[in-house]
Amino acid sequence: MVELKKVTSDDVYETIHQFVTSGELVVDDYDSMIEVILSMIKVGYCFSMDRDLLRDAMESLTYMYAPSDDMNKDRLVQQFADDEEDDDEEDGEEDFGNMDLMKMMQMMGGAMGSEGGMPDLGTLAGDSKPESSEPVPKTVTTDEVPSEVEETTVVKEDETVPEEVATEEPKPVEEGGAE
Repeated sequence: MVELKKVTSDDVYETIHQFVTSGELVVDDYDSMIEVILSMIKVGYCFSMDRDLLRDAMESLTYMYAPSDDMNKDRLVQQFADDEEDDDEEDGEEDFGNMDLMKMMQMMGGAMGSEGGMPDLGTLAGDSKPESSEPVPKTVTTDEVPSEVEETTVVKEDETVPEEVATEEPKPVEEGGAE
């Protein structure tokens, strides 16, 4: 029976490194690091952490084991660039303040319910406009050419064939005498 060994984000680097060094494994690219992790899982290691943290550890350790491979370096550089982009996106999300997700979804759903269209995003961010009592007409223009709707016929397959519909032509029946 396999003994389970829990790996947390606090000890992921040490645990993977110990597994690689004790098994004298060669890690020269990310694919070989994936094989190491699969081998660890096979013998009972359980990675109880966010998969992004595990991937970060895998990429960092792969570069540590094979720093001369440009692909390993590029993975780390890309990882740092992604972190900077995530920080920029989080700055833009602060417009909603501390509004929780459920409240925001309810507001969006309520705004969409009556008109069936998109809500005014300005009202979600706190920029409210005075509402007019008169409905504003909306015009939608498309490039589609209007065409007439043809009547469609629905064919329902019936397992029994009615007597009127026959697959072969009926043979003429002679009336009267016998031959």
